[in-house]
Amino acid sequence: MNSANPENRIPSLVLRILLSQVDESLGHRSLVRLLRRSGLDEFANRFPPQDTTPSISVEAWSRLLADVYDTFGAEAAQAVFVRAGHLAAAEMRHQRAPQMAITGPALRLLPVDRRIRLVLEAFAEQSEEAFATPHYLYEGPDGYRVEMPDCPHCAEISRRHAAEHRRQDRPFCHLAAAALAETLEWALGRPCPVEEISCIAMGHTICRLGFSL
Repeated sequence: MNSANPENRIPSLVLRILLSQVDESLGHRSLVRLLRRSGLDEFANRFPPQDTTPSISVEAWSRLLADVYDTFGAEAAQAVFVRAGHLAAAEMRHQRAPQMAITGPALRLLPVDRRIRLVLEAFAEQSEEAFATPHYLYEGPDGYRVEMPDCPHCAEISRRHAAEHRRQDRPFCHLAAAALAETLEWALGRPCPVEEISCIAMGHTICRLGFSL
């Protein structure tokens, strides 16, 4: 289970995008209700800035995602998480363009396997920096894997389920899967579906994202 250091902070733009998706998809009253439940009332009328300055702790982020799920239900939460994941990945890439080792057009000149390796390494590094938890990469005959043994997304929903002696019946970390899918689509020039193969919230020992070409 996640034991994030309270000193670690989520980039403001990631939080802003998630809150804006709740606002747009479910309405401002729903957003206010969510923020009140999560103890984040300060963002009801002023979202955090669209930059990489630190905002809430990783622990508070995990609580917020669990509150989205518990407040609005699985289907609404999944829609919000998927859209937020796509937008956050694109915005993080845009804001960090000067630091990226290779641009999109140049990347597409490389062989596909080399392209994927570079993109996965960048994704893991960026995710580790944003969420302060390790992300590991694996490649095998059945495709590629990104593993999060100390998942920053489902830590709180997993804790709540454990306390209530219940288990999630579907993967929870849609935001991370969507962010990876968006990154791969940018690199490959075509959609690349990503599946959460295992999820700690479902009782597995690790959160694992997978895809194949």
